Amino acid sequence: MELELAQAQQAEAEARKGRQAAEANIQQLREESEQQRKELKARAHWLTAVGVVTAVAGVAGATVAVLNWWQARPETIANNAADVLLKSKVDDSMELREALKKEEIMARPGLAEALTLLGGEKKYMIVEGPRGSGKTTGVLLALSGKPGVLRVKMTSEAVACVEIAKALRIPDGVANAMTQTMLEDVLHKAKKAAKGACPTIVVEFNRNAESDGYGKEQVSVLKEVCVDKRLVNVVIVLSDADGAFAMPKDHARQRKIWVDDFNEVDAHTYLDKLGAPELRDELFYQAGTRAVTLFAAAKKGFTKYIATVQGVAEEEIRELITVEGPTDKASGPAFKQLIIDLLENTGNPNPNPNPNLLTQTS
Repeated sequence: MELELAQAQQAEAEARKGRQAAEANIQQLREESEQQRKELKARAHWLTAVGVVTAVAGVAGATVAVLNWWQARPETIANNAADVLLKSKVDDSMELREALKKEEIMARPGLAEALTLLGGEKKYMIVEGPRGSGKTTGVLLALSGKPGVLRVKMTSEAVACVEIAKALRIPDGVANAMTQTMLEDVLHKAKKAAKGACPTIVVEFNRNAESDGYGKEQVSVLKEVCVDKRLVNVVIVLSDADGAFAMPKDHARQRKIWVDDFNEVDAHTYLDKLGAPELRDELFYQAGTRAVTLFAAAKKGFTKYIATVQGVAEEEIRELITVEGPTDKASGPAFKQLIIDLLENTGNPNPNPNPNLLTQTS
């Protein structure tokens, strides 16, 4: 009996030692696991930091590489753009080629004379006048045959540097990020290659009908590269007469040229070029002597064109004499009375080709 009791106590003691050893092993495993977790976490932070530093260094290196490539590569985008600028001619314009081919164009001596002053004075030129008066055609004709003349079209929302870069055939990825500094780099290269002669940029501004702005920010850039930096000659052609009132007031650094309708002598000369009929007084009286008007009338026929012009004018008058304005003086009846007074007091021999128009009730 005593032997059995002793054996049981010994077995219990060995079991207790086994449990204690197992618990010690479990605790050791926990400690080792925690240590490994801390080491792995520290390693992960280190790898992340190294990755960030490597990435930043990579971006910085890539940026420096791009800048060095832009400035120093033998055939850089800037060099190519400068070459395009120096080789540009307005003679490549399709409308100018077609007009010259058919002799459907009239030189504007005053405009041509003014354009000879480009580069001789520290000013940029603004060509103003009503739509269809021949501003753009006159500029292109006066500058035809001259190298280093780039034509650029812009709206009031356009970024000047970007639009010029596109006209210089710079790849879109670079053109869309073009800055004034980058543009000046191109212009410097072009001027150096031309042995100090400035190229010319002709900018045609076409105002967005939904915007009151008209290129003031673009004009600021053009003024700087033309007048302040003396890198390029600039001719700005405004699409309509109202654009003149939206230009910055900078008379000391602007030369403004107004292109108006033809006088009667020039109108006859132009119609002779177009092979139009001789009886023209009624056309001049009803439709005026604007270049675009005479061209359209010669193509359509004087009688048909006059009828079209009168129809459009009568429709506009009907709208005006029936409009309901905010006050009596800004309403249809007031406008109708104004027209009647004008017709009665101007001594016009043919004051009302349609006597029924102004007798309509508003």
